[in-house]
Amino acid sequence: MEEPQPIVVDACVAINLRASERWSDVFRAGGWSPLMPSIALGEVLYLFDDDGERTRVSFTEFVKAGELHSCELGADQLELMLSMAAKLGAGEAAAIALAHSRGLPLATDDRAARRHPLAKACRQITTPELIQAWADRARPGPETIGRVLAMIETRASYRPRRDHPNAAWWEGFRAPRMSYLD
Repeated sequence: MEEPQPIVVDACVAINLRASERWSDVFRAGGWSPLMPSIALGEVLYLFDDDGERTRVSFTEFVKAGELHSCELGADQLELMLSMAAKLGAGEAAAIALAHSRGLPLATDDRAARRHPLAKACRQITTPELIQAWADRARPGPETIGRVLAMIETRASYRPRRDHPNAAWWEGFRAPRMSYLD
């Protein structure tokens, strides 16, 4: 088996994958080892629970299990981050700075972040691409895929835009008013 490749994950993708309850499976299926700047990790605070209330989340178990690595930015990375912070959130800017400086892929769904010139220089991967890769490799079945997508939509309030290249795939697994509780 090949060694997992590092991928820089920003807060929005982290929230979506945490909501899916498939964090480890998704990254393992893609051959990825997720890495987050501590600044971005600090932005991942809440998901919605079954009653629609915000609930605090933690990534401590993933860090302890070695399924997520966190790091501080070096001086050059911090300088890059600060140069982007006026137009992007601190977490997105930190993730871009880390990915760009290390030549690593960047997992982000943030439109402004994806359009930034430094982010464009990185290989970009989105939540739908990560989930579709997991589904293609793990073959969990349409009901499970639909439930995972419903959990992301409900708990993380994320759904790909209609112009996303994987939007049709995503929509194909959604049932009207599907809930992950079904």
